Amino acid sequence: MNSEAPVELKDTEAAKLVGRIALVEVGVLKLEAEVSRLPHEGEYLTYDERQIRVTWNRTQSVVLAVFDCEIRVRCGADKDSATPLGRFRVVHKVQYRFVDATDYPDDESLRHYIGVIGFMHVWPYYRSEVQAMTAKLGLPALTMGVKVSGSAKDLVLIGPPARKSQGGEPPRPAVEKSKTTRKLKSKRQRTR
Repeated sequence: MNSEAPVELKDTEAAKLVGRIALVEVGVLKLEAEVSRLPHEGEYLTYDERQIRVTWNRTQSVVLAVFDCEIRVRCGADKDSATPLGRFRVVHKVQYRFVDATDYPDDESLRHYIGVIGFMHVWPYYRSEVQAMTAKLGLPALTMGVKVSGSAKDLVLIGPPARKSQGGEPPRPAVEKSKTTRKLKSKRQRTR
């Protein structure tokens, strides 16, 4: 099966694994911001959501997922006159562990869990990073809307696991590299 093969994510399938998998960490792997100009007085920001691409993998005890999130930002005096301003991209990593080391959910169940529950774990961090990046760039703070689990089926594109693993370190899902005019680093990256 192609890693881009769409799957209709279902909350009911994801819910079957609640309590069997524990969240270990949500972190940021990459922050990118690109703007072509600053808004003029009286202009406001609006955004277009892009599909969130998720790659993931598992070992016998760990699941690691990468959520590649991006929005396109426009600005204008009103929605009809808004013109492209730039884009913001945040790549998150999410790590889970299996609560019972002898309980191994199948890949299809994990796919639904990561696509729906993982999305719900990542979304608040994503919103926060976008709002912080707009403020750091001197733009009006952009506050993205709150999402519910039912939003995942329209926003998340997740394929099967990247590859099989037999224990040890989980394979690292691929993170696409792209050119930007300006990159912002998280505080954690700056202090290393």
